[in-house]
Amino acid sequence: MTTRLFGCLFLGFVGPLGMGCEAQSLPSVPVPCDGAAATIESVGAFFGECGGPCQQTVTFDRGLQLTIEDWGESGVLAEQQGTLTEAGRLELATLQADLGCADLQETYGCPDCADGGGTRLVLGDSTHTWEYSSPPAELLDVDTWFLHLRDALRDCSSTEWVQVANDCEAFRWP
Repeated sequence: MTTRLFGCLFLGFVGPLGMGCEAQSLPSVPVPCDGAAATIESVGAFFGECGGPCQQTVTFDRGLQLTIEDWGESGVLAEQQGTLTEAGRLELATLQADLGCADLQETYGCPDCADGGGTRLVLGDSTHTWEYSSPPAELLDVDTWFLHLRDALRDCSSTEWVQVANDCEAFRWP
């Protein structure tokens, strides 16, 4: 079994919810191969020919954060904060264990071709992209999880996987 502990800079930051490092380790999950679990740094969607919120990225380096950006001068339009619940930490640990065994390609299909958008997964030292809403089978669970996290943080709606910050204000599309 592999246990991933990310410390205060990962899920255990002291923030609006007052959660400390001691309660934020990832659960132990078996890695289904002889490899080590991957580390998901971020996952997000992007749209090249876009005006408005063209990039939505969930990062895991200092808690759980959704950053919504445009390509223009406005830059960051919103940053939504939250933490993973126990079920969310278990899901993250499971996904990372599974990804540690996957033979992932750098690119799947034609991300953002014909202005269809793309999704990007950053795992430590590798980046993987696919067409928005069309993940390969080995990334379907990551894609589904990202959409869930993004929507919960964007709308300030706590779920079984996400506890949004108390001061969260739902993002309104321009």
